[in-house]
Amino acid sequence: MVENQLFITTSILKRVPTPIQNLMWYIAKLVKPNAKLHEFSLVIINDDESNQLLTHKIRDLNYVKKYRFKFLNPINETVCIVNNFASTMYLAEEYYNNLEDNYMDKEISCSECGNKIDSSDTYDLEGKIACEDCYEELAIVCPICGRTLSIEHAIYHNSEYYCSNCFDTHFRYCTECDAIISSSDVYYYEDEPYCENCYNKSNEYIKCYDYKPEPIFFGKGKKYMGVELEIDDGGEDNENARYIIEVANRTNNHIYIKHDGSIDDGMEIVSHPMSLDYHMNFMPWKDILSKAKNLGYLSHDTETSGLHVHVNKTFFGYDTEEQDERISRVLFFFENNWNKIVRFSRRTEDNIKRWAYKYNIKGNPKDILDKAKKSYSRYVCVNISNYYTIEFRVFRGTLKYNTLIATLQFVNEICNVAVSMSDDEIHELTWDKFVNRLDKNEVPELITYLKERKLYFEKEGVKNV
Repeated sequence: MVENQLFITTSILKRVPTPIQNLMWYIAKLVKPNAKLHEFSLVIINDDESNQLLTHKIRDLNYVKKYRFKFLNPINETVCIVNNFASTMYLAEEYYNNLEDNYMDKEISCSECGNKIDSSDTYDLEGKIACEDCYEELAIVCPICGRTLSIEHAIYHNSEYYCSNCFDTHFRYCTECDAIISSSDVYYYEDEPYCENCYNKSNEYIKCYDYKPEPIFFGKGKKYMGVELEIDDGGEDNENARYIIEVANRTNNHIYIKHDGSIDDGMEIVSHPMSLDYHMNFMPWKDILSKAKNLGYLSHDTETSGLHVHVNKTFFGYDTEEQDERISRVLFFFENNWNKIVRFSRRTEDNIKRWAYKYNIKGNPKDILDKAKKSYSRYVCVNISNYYTIEFRVFRGTLKYNTLIATLQFVNEICNVAVSMSDDEIHELTWDKFVNRLDKNEVPELITYLKERKLYFEKEGVKNV
């Protein structure tokens, strides 16, 4: 809304030779030294019995469509205040006297080129005085509202320059690809604007990459794990996504599917956070993976697909200090057992360097945490930059049920030791000690997988917990 109004009478308006926009600029500067002309509107008080206005001067005003003009006929100062839109009131005679004393007979400088110009040869350029040459070079007229503004402050689109207000009103940026869309051509999905192409990709079954619904928590306990499983080579196909969602969400809204730019010709299956027990006993992972395979998708047998597991940070503690202490032990476990974890992940050395590299620092858990907090990349083995979760990114994608469940059990065990052990104890925890503490009855899928990967050797005399 306009902040101030400028009041002037028609009798004075007739006596002023300068274009009306220059007069307004001068008066505005008296009212507010750092003012911009667009912060003011103009009230013309008709004190002339002929009831005629200088229409040719009004036409000179660059901001005719921008400003609200109010003609009061005839009126006094009290009524102006009662009906005002503004905060200040200055007598028109005082304006004119100041104008004669300080403005009309003085040379002024162009705000752009610095050249001296006569007061009668000035142009207003967004509240600044400009000479004719600079005005012609820099001034553009918004094709929608007719406002004149500097080209530096205009937004260029499709061979036209627009003021920011009109651009924001009549155009939108596509949420997915950042293309500029006319408001008449925009598509909305969940209150976000999309171009037609991105809308067709994201609508209903395949969501855009930034899609983040309110999480739904399944199962009981303090620890919840969310899965991001990338599948490729079967197409980023809405119908295929529908088939997978129908299988997964037959009883509950378990998953959604997203576009992922790192995948060549596929998509990403994302689960809501679930307890390990829910993943193992209630989540239809077998049916989901089987449907993806039947539709022609691959995961392990691609160079693009990963399996990411998110764990809620609140599991590690109630405050940031406690969370940091325990998360640092997760990082230490990865750094200290890196070769074994790489074998577990099924990723190649080149693949892991690209998508999930380690922090590569020797030291205590706190040292590793300090480095992790300074990392600006999410392509690390354990990404801690998310606000609510830590993300285990090291694992290669899979469509094998046992491998998926084993991975979740593995992440679960790492989190448990990070919470239950001290820094000294985690230092002493070798890989063999870690795997031999596993309960065969609780995590049979993990035990089987570790044996397949030659990562499990039960020591004689060591009793499984």
